[in-house]
Amino acid sequence: GKKESGKKVFILGGELTACETGEFLMERGHEVIIGRRGTKFATKIEPVQRKLIVKRLTDAGARMIGGIEQYSILENELLIKANGENESLKVDNIILATGYNATGSSLDWVSDLVPFTIKIGDAREAGYILTCVRDGWDAVDTIFDFVTGQLTS
Repeated sequence: GKKESGKKVFILGGELTACETGEFLMERGHEVIIGRRGTKFATKIEPVQRKLIVKRLTDAGARMIGGIEQYSILENELLIKANGENESLKVDNIILATGYNATGSSLDWVSDLVPFTIKIGDAREAGYILTCVRDGWDAVDTIFDFVTGQLTS
């Protein structure tokens, strides 16, 4: 059957795919939080572009949480420990954009908690940037179909 998808999204990851996914979702009315282990975001792109994307995100209201040490996904919340502080986040959707070397990059463990999972880029398999961009586009298209009720789980 159909499941409604809310507007509060947490994106775990902080490189270009995570940032651009956040930007795309914010343009469509979602409230976005992007979190990562490191303290800086979009570090693997040219510095001027990095500053621009981070500025666009923060100016649009995205919350950027760096220094995440631990996280736990519960039914209706995400518990994080970042920079030594614990916090409970009420979110409707969680997107893992952690890349190929992510701990537990397999999404099998989370499939019972969410309507569906999508692996993109190196989380799916190591490959080329253009493949990752295409994966990201396809994932956003699928998420859009789900949010608008055109896709059922």
